[in-house]
Amino acid sequence: MAEIKYPITKQFWICHNADGSVMHFGETDTNQVTTTGQPVLEGYDDEEKLVTAIASKDVALFPVIPNEGERCEYLKVYRYGDDKVKCLQEHTRMHYTPEETPALWLIIPSIASGYPVWVQPTGAHDAYQIGDRVHFPTINDPVYESLINANVWSPVTYAAGWRLV
Repeated sequence: MAEIKYPITKQFWICHNADGSVMHFGETDTNQVTTTGQPVLEGYDDEEKLVTAIASKDVALFPVIPNEGERCEYLKVYRYGDDKVKCLQEHTRMHYTPEETPALWLIIPSIASGYPVWVQPTGAHDAYQIGDRVHFPTINDPVYESLINANVWSPVTYAAGWRLV
């Protein structure tokens, strides 16, 4: 298990299963230690960025909301039609919809980010310009904004040329 410590500020995060699906998300307080067996954590500075990131992810990355009589896990995010829902309290699913039980569910409407996936430019004609935004490295990953004109480098190759949005 990996131990992640956030010593300075509140951190909002997404934890993934090994297959890339979203397991759960939440926040940590100053000096709180979060222990997880999952290899990938995406961190965000504020809750709005976290919820936007969840909303822009493909619903296929989330397990389907449990059926009536099945257990719903605390903080776990589920697919709910074309949207996502976060379980706010562990419970056994009832016949009520998430809309009817706001104390149990946070509904996160899906949004399309509208940004393309980063592609290696082949020259000046298709290089990224200041303000261009792309997902990197896949459509399900974070969005980066180019900070320079004629940017032909990836966010990994030349990090100073990009800002995480």
